[in-house]
Amino acid sequence: MSWIGTQERLLVATEEGELIEVDVVFGSRTLPHTVEDPAEMSCSPDGQKLVVVERAKNISLRRSSDGQKIAELHFPLLSDITITWFKRNEGWGVAVAGDDLEGRKVVLLPDDFSKHKVAKIPPRAAIGVDAVGALQYGRVTQEGVSIASFGKPLALGAPAVTACGLAAAACSWAWLKAA
Repeated sequence: MSWIGTQERLLVATEEGELIEVDVVFGSRTLPHTVEDPAEMSCSPDGQKLVVVERAKNISLRRSSDGQKIAELHFPLLSDITITWFKRNEGWGVAVAGDDLEGRKVVLLPDDFSKHKVAKIPPRAAIGVDAVGALQYGRVTQEGVSIASFGKPLALGAPAVTACGLAAAACSWAWLKAA
């Protein structure tokens, strides 16, 4: 599911692969395009684009209006999958994290999927954004909470984290800056 608050629309991918739009005023409709084994999805902050992860297959960029595929990247993630939109110098970027057979990885993409970079991150690490939309990652271990800007090493004993921040870290963050 992905809520587009600015448009009061909810997009849902069913287990059968249907994309359904629920509009609070106009009701629901099934979009004309389907997905295979949807694992996670997220709409861009402006509500125009939709990223869908198909388990063990692809990450696709779609139009949120009709589900039409715009671009696709073969990146077979299996479990613990999250999508986070983050601010870049050139606009928005998308980070998709998940586990594959080799461990935990993150793929970073611009919002047009024109290129990508892949990074390994520690087991059970989560991705999210800070208050200004910059990408972060972190994890909770027995030693404590670690949160760092993406690309920098995680250090234990990070500055104090609020209870809300701790809960988010423990639950695989999917923070997006409030509109």
